[in-house]
Amino acid sequence: MGFFSAIASKLVGSMGSVFSIEANPSILEILKSNTPNLNTTIINSAVGNRCGTTEFYVTDDTVNSGIAPSPFVKINQKITIPILTLDKLMEDGAFPDQRANFIKIDVQGDEVAVLEGAKSLIDHNDNLCILVEWAPGWMEMAGYELNELPDLIHSFGFKDIYVIDEFLKKRMTLQEMQKEFSLDKSGKRFCNIFAKK
Repeated sequence: MGFFSAIASKLVGSMGSVFSIEANPSILEILKSNTPNLNTTIINSAVGNRCGTTEFYVTDDTVNSGIAPSPFVKINQKITIPILTLDKLMEDGAFPDQRANFIKIDVQGDEVAVLEGAKSLIDHNDNLCILVEWAPGWMEMAGYELNELPDLIHSFGFKDIYVIDEFLKKRMTLQEMQKEFSLDKSGKRFCNIFAKK
């Protein structure tokens, strides 16, 4: 927990800022201990396309916890947590000069909602790169179709888009990954979409 935030913190150094947003309150202290750098701000909230509160499903392994119930492991607890949008964070002055260079999103199926809630932030940053998990099994539980995520990314004006598939350990096109998903019977395949404006 906090692995990518710690890497990002070292990469941006003292001149940059990292915002690590974690919905699960039970792992907040672990995240804080793993990201002790002064340039990292930790926000305990879910992120989506609205502000308010939301139900959050907690699992033992924490990896499968999310706003959508896990299709893979048993849910141990349902709690209510705050939810906000990345645009709201920008409006409230969280991001210096309203700038963002890189956004990583891995929220167990609700990636579309996070991007929908970041439209102004995305529009405001011409050199933005994003890395977004694409997991059809999770997306279905969250009420989304397979192609909604890449279609939304395209609609925001991202040009350089490709898939990083950790299972096959290679870079692929969206079409190649869609074929991989169609062959998967487990429902557990996932990958990451990298996109640059």
